[in-house]
Amino acid sequence: ERRTNAPADGSGVFQSTLDDQRKFIADEAAKIKDPIARKKYEADMLKRVVPYAQDNIKFEAEQKQLFVGQQIDASLTTLENTIRSNPEAHKNVWIEGNALIEGNKDLPAYARRAAKKTWEQRSAFAHFNGMLERAASPEEFDAIQAELNKPIWQQRLTPEGFNAVQSYTVATSMHDTF
Repeated sequence: ERRTNAPADGSGVFQSTLDDQRKFIADEAAKIKDPIARKKYEADMLKRVVPYAQDNIKFEAEQKQLFVGQQIDASLTTLENTIRSNPEAHKNVWIEGNALIEGNKDLPAYARRAAKKTWEQRSAFAHFNGMLERAASPEEFDAIQAELNKPIWQQRLTPEGFNAVQSYTVATSMHDTF
């Protein structure tokens, strides 16, 4: 129940659970008259707390990473929409997205690397989507195709994204010539 009612980032679960367990142990220990038996009871019960504490620490770390990832994703979606509406701004907005990811030290390094690669792909696809949404003439579609054929875009787009943009530009360009 404590996890269900925890804040989105999972904070406080470990400490509040540990505090409650310590209080319970202290209250129960206080009922034991023999001081040696009381200390033994406290020691035995505190040993049992360790797995729960470790589990709660893991839960908080996972929730924090998930929460931070969701926040970054929401910000990147906004930046992605900026690129889509203004494809010429791609480079500056892409740099801004990378800085956002890299600046968030709540994500482990491996997660930041993966997020940057995903952002690179998303921003590149948004760049071409924005260009395609604006294009109205065969010449504009030919220019998009020429841009797409630059090696940098073949590196930044996923194969599926590259093929989708290429198929759309070819199909639209052919349609407009009839």
